[in-house]
Amino acid sequence: MMGLLAGPDARIEQGAWELPVLDGENVVGTTRRSTFSRALERTIAIGLMQLDSVEVGMTVEVVHPGGRTPVEVKPLPFIEPRANLPVSDQAD
Repeated sequence: MMGLLAGPDARIEQGAWELPVLDGENVVGTTRRSTFSRALERTIAIGLMQLDSVEVGMTVEVVHPGGRTPVEVKPLPFIEPRANLPVSDQAD
């Protein structure tokens, strides 16, 4: 499983299950759940991804009834539990 993070103004139908995730026209996974994250102020989804087809940081698209939404592939968890900050913002 990988995280999928939409841009600040992008939306994916909340709660939708098993939406296709595409790299170009190739299906590289499906979503399990999507929702709006108040902490990240963005739409997020959990994706079951073909690990040989995606890598952290790449942009793919989620196909949903409203169209296609570009999302960035992220590691899970989205937020470090104790710090309440996005993982990418943590100091090393």
